Amino acid sequence: MRKLPVLRPRPKQPDADYYARLWREAGSYRVDMARKRWCDFSHQHFDWEGFGDRSWRDRRRHLAVLLKAFRRAQVELNSFRGEYQLFASITPGDSGGDAVYVHTPNPNGTPFPMVPNGERISQLPSLLAGRIDMMRYQVFRYGHGPSATFTILPKVAGQLD
Repeated sequence: MRKLPVLRPRPKQPDADYYARLWREAGSYRVDMARKRWCDFSHQHFDWEGFGDRSWRDRRRHLAVLLKAFRRAQVELNSFRGEYQLFASITPGDSGGDAVYVHTPNPNGTPFPMVPNGERISQLPSLLAGRIDMMRYQVFRYGHGPSATFTILPKVAGQLD
């Protein structure tokens, strides 16, 4: 019999325990391609409640959690022998929508590889500046202002700008 996860009540406001738990979740995040075998835009959100929209400090903390999981997935997928795309999607005005995605060729017929919407950018917005190394990642922006979405993809080895 499969053991169901323990549902913990979420706080009305983020506190130290909330952030410690999120940090642990990001640190233990696994894609587990050996079990999944394929992904059709499989993704994980870390701010379901949208607490990151409450203040700049909360936004930065949630973004740090997301990027930790993203980098952990990148390390894990380095040993995966199949084709895949790993990317993070970040919308400055909607922290709850931010997610880490994994996409592979799949039996659902969803196009692979995914082509990012928008234009590739070389200047990061303040939210991402100092957190994303443009030598290691490509960033695309779709839309403008707080509703813009930024897609972050690791550069492929040998890829030129």
